[in-house]
Amino acid sequence: MRGNNRVLWVVIIANVLTAVVAVMTNLATEVVPESWRPHLWIAWPVLGVLVVGGIPLAIKLYGGNGPQQPVTGERAAFSRRAMLARLRTVWIEGVLDRSLYRRTLIDLDLAERPDLLKRSWDVLVEHGTEAARQLDRDTALVDVVDRHRGLLVLGAPGAGKTTMLLTFLEDLLDEASRDDVAPIPVVFQLSSWPASGKPLAEWFVQELTGPLYGVPEDLAEDWIRNDRVLPLLDGLDEVALSHRLACARAVDDFHRGHQILPLIVSSRIADYDALGLRLSLDTALLIQPLTRPQTEDYLDRFGEPLAGLREALRGEPSLWELLRTPFLLSVAVRAYHGLPAGDVATEGTLEQRQAELITAFVDRAVTRRKTGPKIETPDAVRMLAYVARALGHQLETYYFIESVSTNWLAKWSRRLVVAVTALPAALLAGGSIGLPMGLFFGWPIGLGFGVLGWGVVGYGLLTVDEVELKYSRFRTRRGQLANELEDVQVLGPLMIGLLGVACGVLGLVGGVVLGVVRLVMADQRFLGAVFYGGLIGLVGGALSGFMVAVAMVSEGTFSGDSNSLRDRPSGWGIRDAVSMCAVYALLAGVPVAGVLGFFYGPIGLVTGVVIGFGVGYGHSGRGVVAYWLSRLLLARAGVMPARLVRFLDFAVDRTLMLKVGGGYMFTHRLLLEHFAELEPPGVRGGYVHGGLRAVDLRPHVLLERAYAEAQQEAGSITRLLSYTGSVLPADVWAPAALKIAEVLESRVQPAAERMTDQANSLRIPQVLAVIAVYSMLVGSEHEQLSAVAAVRLGEWVKREMASDPRIHTVALVSAKLEAIKALEAVVASGNGQVTADAATVLADLKEL
Repeated sequence: MRGNNRVLWVVIIANVLTAVVAVMTNLATEVVPESWRPHLWIAWPVLGVLVVGGIPLAIKLYGGNGPQQPVTGERAAFSRRAMLARLRTVWIEGVLDRSLYRRTLIDLDLAERPDLLKRSWDVLVEHGTEAARQLDRDTALVDVVDRHRGLLVLGAPGAGKTTMLLTFLEDLLDEASRDDVAPIPVVFQLSSWPASGKPLAEWFVQELTGPLYGVPEDLAEDWIRNDRVLPLLDGLDEVALSHRLACARAVDDFHRGHQILPLIVSSRIADYDALGLRLSLDTALLIQPLTRPQTEDYLDRFGEPLAGLREALRGEPSLWELLRTPFLLSVAVRAYHGLPAGDVATEGTLEQRQAELITAFVDRAVTRRKTGPKIETPDAVRMLAYVARALGHQLETYYFIESVSTNWLAKWSRRLVVAVTALPAALLAGGSIGLPMGLFFGWPIGLGFGVLGWGVVGYGLLTVDEVELKYSRFRTRRGQLANELEDVQVLGPLMIGLLGVACGVLGLVGGVVLGVVRLVMADQRFLGAVFYGGLIGLVGGALSGFMVAVAMVSEGTFSGDSNSLRDRPSGWGIRDAVSMCAVYALLAGVPVAGVLGFFYGPIGLVTGVVIGFGVGYGHSGRGVVAYWLSRLLLARAGVMPARLVRFLDFAVDRTLMLKVGGGYMFTHRLLLEHFAELEPPGVRGGYVHGGLRAVDLRPHVLLERAYAEAQQEAGSITRLLSYTGSVLPADVWAPAALKIAEVLESRVQPAAERMTDQANSLRIPQVLAVIAVYSMLVGSEHEQLSAVAAVRLGEWVKREMASDPRIHTVALVSAKLEAIKALEAVVASGNGQVTADAATVLADLKEL
């Protein structure tokens, strides 16, 4: 289906141009050149063929995925086996077997020790109102699923929730391989649900048909409709704070409608407790922190190689605090395996000891294995630090190779890339302006306009400080424009048609005027000059209007949204940018070359080619060139590898990172924080104080930063709060967020009827920032502060909508709906004085 968009675009443009040429020819048959007359008969037949053939083709291409095979028993059985194999490859071999816990045993040649492969955690089972009980270590996880159907896996950060979820997956895959009736266990990452906003069943189909699993749509719908998929939903706590409660409700709604189907959800216990909602999964598995006797028993199993660590623990009992989670315990086993007690970090604060522990682990991880590429530890640390800084500055956890940007470069390198990539754009822009002007008015005028266009465009591009890689935010190329047109329904085609006609009329008028000017300058026949000018103006105006309308309708299609890359193959965004550069070059160049070539011969064809290259390079070509130049300069500076994918796979092989879909992430958040604040040696001068600087990603530090930025009216407050809200428990995060909201409130300028447009443009972002923070507080479901935030949110929305009509934006209307919903929940809860305040504000809001 990759070529479908291109075919459809060619059909649409051919129809538009053929219609314009045919109509104009029909209207102007008395004044066309003699060379046209023998060919006039072909205009209307070609138009009819293209319209009659183009419409069914468009319907076929966009009416669905084409003919689909029936879901026969043989096809269903084959697809089931393929899906089970895919799940085992992606999650068991790709993630679980590469997890730090399992990889430690393999790298230390301890895989033959079955006692070490048992889970290192204790699990409490809570079922309804029954008292919690210990889960027997010999209990098969498949039996737990069969007995309880709906399971909620809870634990502290680093306790092993995802590892336990994937252990469930491994056992369930074994059962599904033996029993053809058993449902297919599939892992879904809940953090990507908010982007769809769909009911969970529809979202499951969307995820199954995505690049990660690649299930045909009809088969995915059949599996979900007939309960043939057992969902394992990872990371409820990783859902954006403003969408977490809605996500929990979506999970609940799905489970109520599919209670016969087992379902497993994982979340951090603090975030789940803060939701204020109890899922209908009445059985919870609580992963308990490691106790000292458990840790001692675990270390004893390794025997003599860990004698040094055990001795250090006896001499410094406070070290036990570092080993309370499976992650840090596995790090310690890997880092100190075979080392004497003197090499174990025992001095400094707990954070300093943890940093030294991770440093020792990284050194052992990089140097222990002899297979794969040979990368020295300082080089690996320096490159991983730059990857972590990139994630830290964007406050993201997934790294994609498309993420490389000119902002990563030192100042002089960044300006070099901007200048080098601006030069071709300026030359193509000058040619796109000068060549048509030269054809129509003569080459001296064309040269003048070309030089002027080159100078203006070049100067404008040089003032830009960043060049971004543009790629589609849609998961499939087929949906890039079709989904946008579907979203806007009638508005999209109507906008394209109206703007095309309007610009065509303007072009016709302008062309006629230019034709008269040319008549005066060249002393040509009046009707011929006017016809040439009008026809070229009409075609150029209609084409320009068409392109502008498409750009307006598909605004945001090429947004470079990294979340859209998660389930795509690595490097997909780069290939997409290159292909769209070619597509846009053809869209603009082919029709222009055809029209001008018809009138002016070879020089007209060259003009069309230059215009096509200019449009393609301006759309996404410049971003592609800037991307590769940035990669080259970063590699020369030694802060990024020349072969980026090879290095990231090396980090995955060394258990420092995980590969998930088309992206990479650090094995644990502590590793991300560790590398992001490192100042590794060997960095060139321009990158020490320029490029990406070290960033402290510890949650409490980010909260302090958000508070400081609130006092200075900086623009990243909501991103900082959103990031920390997904890391910290609500009872820590919500009070800090409330203080930040109050600081923002104090800085908002009062509304005034005669406020200038400039003052209003400064005030609107302040108001929207306050509303955004209160919206996040409402979503945090803090026991007391969420209700307070709902009242304040409603008051702000009411005040702004009543006092300043200029702020009636989509964001404010959305906030009003959110406030009404939150206030209704507060009123229903009956929470004392807050309930009375909420009822008053709710009544006022509903009257607006």
